[in-house]
Amino acid sequence: MVLREEAKLVKSPNAYTQYLIIPSVIARDSQYPFKDAGNVQIIVDPTHRAMVIVPTKGVSVDVTDRGIFIKLAK
Repeated sequence: MVLREEAKLVKSPNAYTQYLIIPSVIARDSQYPFKDAGNVQIIVDPTHRAMVIVPTKGVSVDVTDRGIFIKLAK
């Protein structure tokens, strides 16, 4: 089952940095993959106006005109 919840982007008042606030209902779920708070990749697809966040290791991401394709490493 896919986890889905509305989140919020917050802009830093002193920089161009933005912070993504992950709702606790997502972060507490047993399926949430970032419990160890490691490094992540952020992939932005401007064509589809989408952003994907994946672990830095163990995942390959391919962005095409058809969309974003995610493959788990073996």
